[in-house]
Amino acid sequence: MGLLTEVDAAAFQMMAMHWQVCQDAMREMTKGGEKSPAGVLELTTEDEDGMTRKHPLLQVLRDNSSAFLRYAAHFGMSPSARAGMRVEPPAVADPYEEFLSRKNGTGGGSNE
Repeated sequence: MGLLTEVDAAAFQMMAMHWQVCQDAMREMTKGGEKSPAGVLELTTEDEDGMTRKHPLLQVLRDNSSAFLRYAAHFGMSPSARAGMRVEPPAVADPYEEFLSRKNGTGGGSNE
């Protein structure tokens, strides 16, 4: 659609970074440990006193998910963001019209 430009690169890169941090946090929380097998999301962990606490990466996941969604909305990557976008579809060239313009010498081609 041609909507992104060079000035969008930093924001798009930040959005991708937040996505990657979320993926890393999820991967780390599903590694498995003494109490849960690999592939099971660990929402809690034990602190140094043996008390069950919220897994610290849950906050990392929450913060970066929120940041990702804010960036994604700016790029029209949510239904509500797309609803507010007005994008003109690209013009589709008619091959017959192009042929006629070349034949008549108006299309920049050679005039035979």
